[in-house]
Amino acid sequence: MVPFVAESEGIRQAAATAEALLQRFPRAKLVVVQNERDGEFAHLHEASDAAAVYRESVEPLLDRATLLRMPAIEAGSWRPFEAAHCRLMDVPLMPVR
Repeated sequence: MVPFVAESEGIRQAAATAEALLQRFPRAKLVVVQNERDGEFAHLHEASDAAAVYRESVEPLLDRATLLRMPAIEAGSWRPFEAAHCRLMDVPLMPVR
């Protein structure tokens, strides 16, 4: 799994990491994770450096990879959990009431 954010250097580094991993482990299943902390990849301006790097570096990997989106968590949405001293890892294990 190779996560990256929507900025050119993050995309560039993720693509380099993915290529290096695939060279070393050619039969591995690659998963690229778009971390939308800094914004959605769909909203990258076509003429931006980040969009160009994505097109040139990541898109060619997508035939051999699974693509996951990790949406941004809204600011302040974790305050009730933090107040209860609850970690993100604990949330999926909580009982539903």
